[in-house]
Amino acid sequence: MSFDTALEFYLFIMACNRGSGLSVPNTARLLKFLHAQGLDLSRITDWHSKTAALKYGRSIGLSGRTYMVREVHIEGWPRPFYVRFTSPIQALRGLFGDESNSSGFQLWATPQIDASGNLLFTTPSTASFWMEAQAHVPDDEVICPVILASDQTTLDGTMRTRIWPLYISTANIPWHRRWHDAGKLLLAILPEPNKHMLPMQKVELFQKSLGIVLHELHRASKNPVDMVDPWGVSRKVRPLLYAYIGDYPETCRVSCTLSLKSSKPCSLCYISRKRLRQTDTRGVHLRTVAGQSKLLRSEREAHQYSTIPILSALWEINFSEEPWGNTYLSMMPDILHVFYLGVWKHLVTVLISDKDIAKIYEERYLRMYPDAHLAGLPAPIPGKYFISSASYTGAEHSGMMLSLS
Repeated sequence: MSFDTALEFYLFIMACNRGSGLSVPNTARLLKFLHAQGLDLSRITDWHSKTAALKYGRSIGLSGRTYMVREVHIEGWPRPFYVRFTSPIQALRGLFGDESNSSGFQLWATPQIDASGNLLFTTPSTASFWMEAQAHVPDDEVICPVILASDQTTLDGTMRTRIWPLYISTANIPWHRRWHDAGKLLLAILPEPNKHMLPMQKVELFQKSLGIVLHELHRASKNPVDMVDPWGVSRKVRPLLYAYIGDYPETCRVSCTLSLKSSKPCSLCYISRKRLRQTDTRGVHLRTVAGQSKLLRSEREAHQYSTIPILSALWEINFSEEPWGNTYLSMMPDILHVFYLGVWKHLVTVLISDKDIAKIYEERYLRMYPDAHLAGLPAPIPGKYFISSASYTGAEHSGMMLSLS
């Protein structure tokens, strides 16, 4: 059965419920249908479903913006998929120029150096990425370090109605503002792959959709665009990819790599599966755009290095092959799932009692994130790094944020 309008679908659901209003699952189905209608929540008129729809719309960041729809065709699949998105440049202009973000807003990197001449890492504007990128652009250009975040989610509690929202923010905005409505925007709803698709087809669908969404961003990273800052001053802005935040193994679709069961399961480097628990990582090389593109020439070699032979939409979004421009190093874990609820609590258990082990973990951590000092996080008790693996104090939480922001 098919429906030509959201209203027709709504009346059908109402008839099934004998006019009693939409249930939660049916509201979710209606919302899913509305995604196919351009995310127009205004088409809902019944007060029960309208309340649920508006609440849902606020929760994912719908703010009355116009969303474009593009078809995505996958070879070997009979029907097209649809990606719904807004212009990333217009989204960044809105974030960049919002007056409510003016407190703590950063236009240029501001390094902080200690008495020994070492770089102190506290925020993106004091870390190496921003400073090194700034050194490669003209003095009158402002770097816009783009933060992307995606997380596959559901519209109901049954795990049946899935969507894949993609959000955008910028490190110019201070971290405490990025969680507000004015600090982030819903950039796109990426198409959910069919469960019968092959794994490579799912990755191809994701990368093609991401390429469509980020097309303007690719152009602007090479040809700066004009934006107005929170104080009303026009700036020439060059957006560059600073971080892509997501869950593992969902981010494997972003990096075009294979997950935990493969021989080299890391999205950042070529460490073997056998060495994942070893602290000695000498001889392990980081993934780079140049290195990954060479692997695409041979399917056998790509498989050997756990690489899916598909072009990544993130390649060349940063114009340098130097470490600061390596898009693979922009892959960041979702703090909520990976750190608060997953890996972090087990790591904390180790750090509670053994300072030497903390230093070993820090040494390995610094190979990937040179400015983050894991073992140097502020501790409430001298000689201890964390009080408990079950709960976190304000100092511990702040330390984690400093290390991971």
